[in-house]
Amino acid sequence: MPNVRELSAEAIKEALYHIHHKGLDPVEEMIAVGEAVFHILQWADIEPSLRDTLYQLEKQFGFYALLAEGG
Repeated sequence: MPNVRELSAEAIKEALYHIHHKGLDPVEEMIAVGEAVFHILQWADIEPSLRDTLYQLEKQFGFYALLAEGG
């Protein structure tokens, strides 16, 4: 896997495009995109208070993703 800092916006767009065209249903697609965004944010150089806020948002996302999947 390439270093996330080496990924261009075009490479990220292409990866998301492939997720869209794999035949996932809309809920699964939104969950996959959300997980990809949170994964990228883990490697972003952001200030600690914003990182903490995003971590809380990621936990909420995980909770609602489980509910949406019927878990």
